[in-house]
Amino acid sequence: MRRLGLFLLGLLLALPVARGGERRSELLNFDWRFRLGEQSGAERPGYDDRGWETVQLPHDASIYGPFVRDTLGGDRANGYRPRNVGWYRKHLTVARKPAGRRFLLEFEGVYRAAEVWVNGRSMGIQLNGYLDFEYDVTDALHEGDNLVAVRYDNRYKASSRWYTGEGINRNVWLHEVSDLRVDRYGTFVSTPRILPDSARVEIETTVCNDRADSVVCTVVSEILSPAGGTVAVRRSVVPMAGESRFTFRQQAWVHDPQLWDTEAPQLYTVRTRIGDGSCRTDLYETPFGIRDVEMSPEEGLKLNGRKVFVKGVCLHHDLGALGAAAFEDGFARRLGRLKRMGCNAVRLSHNVYPKYVLEWCDRNGMLVYDEMYDKWSGQF
Repeated sequence: MRRLGLFLLGLLLALPVARGGERRSELLNFDWRFRLGEQSGAERPGYDDRGWETVQLPHDASIYGPFVRDTLGGDRANGYRPRNVGWYRKHLTVARKPAGRRFLLEFEGVYRAAEVWVNGRSMGIQLNGYLDFEYDVTDALHEGDNLVAVRYDNRYKASSRWYTGEGINRNVWLHEVSDLRVDRYGTFVSTPRILPDSARVEIETTVCNDRADSVVCTVVSEILSPAGGTVAVRRSVVPMAGESRFTFRQQAWVHDPQLWDTEAPQLYTVRTRIGDGSCRTDLYETPFGIRDVEMSPEEGLKLNGRKVFVKGVCLHHDLGALGAAAFEDGFARRLGRLKRMGCNAVRLSHNVYPKYVLEWCDRNGMLVYDEMYDKWSGQF
């Protein structure tokens, strides 16, 4: 019987991979051209930027030059650093544009009011300087040389009440994905029922079908233990209309679960495979912890039934002398030292952080108070 089960499991996971299928990601942090101030026509591919400075990302354009304390832009909340308009330009090469593939340009954060152009075509404007954002740039890209241009505007003084930095201060990515895939942040895993010998895992997977035609979509969710072994598999098949999204809901039980705790941060993984019946089009992984969190006036915080005293600090997004340039190694060094000091929690104030900060906390047993906004007005 066990051999039959393993055979069936193999059938579920053995969707053939399409030629050039699944997702690829390229980090676009290197060799951008940069200049402060308004630059007329800088979004056009033919613009001459040979006199611009070459910079590497993440980049905080606000830490250079003199301090300013006058009406031109310096103020106490921003550390008397000037507030400017600035431009970035980068050339990138696309070797080929296969049929059935989409290209997504992701910015993890640009402070602030960033407008993005690809080959002179505006992709949109993102006002908030801390939220990551993504554009489907497939139609704007062509094979060969392409230009990405970014303009930011940090002159609005009331955007924050602390030092913000400015410019492209987080990572930039180009993702190549299938037109049938897990949607952006398209998985949600919860563990609503935990018993001594088992835990119920609920999985929501939103699939994006960018094809013009309908498709019979297969979603296979494989739950991996912290050691990497398969502990459960669920398979769902749903017909999807063209240019649509659908959320699959699946449920599985994990026996003898290893609970996530600040002292033993055990992480499971949902490995999601998407297929169209003939081939696999996407592979996506979502780490998660099985844990029970309870808060009450009588007991305070209880984690997996154990009372836990929160010992932590409030962090801002800057990295000292590096300014607001968000380097992953810099955050890992800071958080690692806090953990060694005895901290088990951090408050991320007062805005959205890079996702690798949350991932570090998951892996290393750090509780997180994750704030979204701290604003005095409705602007972003």
